[in-house]
Amino acid sequence: MPEMQDRLDETAEWFRYADRDLMAAELPLAGESPHVYNGLFNCQQAVEKWLKALLIWHGVAFPKIHDLKKIGRLCIQAEPELAGVIESVSDLTDFATVYRYPGAEATVDASDAVDWLELTRGANGSACQDAACAARGAALTENCRTPKFEHSGFGDS
Repeated sequence: MPEMQDRLDETAEWFRYADRDLMAAELPLAGESPHVYNGLFNCQQAVEKWLKALLIWHGVAFPKIHDLKKIGRLCIQAEPELAGVIESVSDLTDFATVYRYPGAEATVDASDAVDWLELTRGANGSACQDAACAARGAALTENCRTPKFEHSGFGDS
């Protein structure tokens, strides 16, 4: 039983960090002069951590990479129904790798960034249903099993 508790604790920690990254993504994208690249970098980070939390929950080892497609493939092996969600956010990888450094620039405006933010929120709700509920200590109720589940207040303890 201690091994399961360790996995729950580690999953919960990854979710807390991911939720914090989502908040960090929302702030630069709000207001009249959004910082698009900072916001999208944090969107990528949130999705990456949610997916890795899911892998931890399933006991799947993963490499130390930022590539959402590669991490996503591992997640799809554990939960095939996530394929569409993972596909919708996998291009965020470039905001943690290619566009994070000088030499390449994407043409993304504030409207596009808000769309990416919404996709990130969708990944939050879809990718982590049962794992998040269990890691938070919640019973696996019908609310936790629906795609609309969100981590509201997850990291607020």
